Amino acid sequence: MLSWVPALPPDELYENLTVIGGFFPRADGVEPSAMPWRPSGCQAAFPRCEGPELRFHVCEAKDAVPHPTLKIFEAPATAPEATPELLFVPGLLMDRRGRRVGRGGGYYDRYLARSRPRYTVGLVRDAFLIDEIPATWLHDGDQRVDAILTESTFHPVRTSS
Repeated sequence: MLSWVPALPPDELYENLTVIGGFFPRADGVEPSAMPWRPSGCQAAFPRCEGPELRFHVCEAKDAVPHPTLKIFEAPATAPEATPELLFVPGLLMDRRGRRVGRGGGYYDRYLARSRPRYTVGLVRDAFLIDEIPATWLHDGDQRVDAILTESTFHPVRTSS
């Protein structure tokens, strides 16, 4: 399956940013290209799993290394750590309220609870953006995203709850 490219998010998301967090697509193509947009002068940071925690490191996509046990690519251990101000978050399923179902490891939920970026954008295919995820599919530690980007459109979902 080939990776897909989401629609472009609004330009205002990129104002006054120094670090954008992306992720490496999985080989199954469920997730989109790592980071198809980045303003000049803005650093790219990609995830690295360190035990049960996710950390972001400044590097280029070409520097990705395979994780020894998970079927993902990650930033090299030698890359400097960074805190993204805008973070693109993967998901298998998302709803219009910003709730997401990931791959079950909780890495992004723990990261978002610990180091909430200024703005989070979930990336999911149109077919996997639904009106509401059933409550039984969600967990206490699940973190919402502020907006959702699909291959066709941008959906702001930021709420006060």
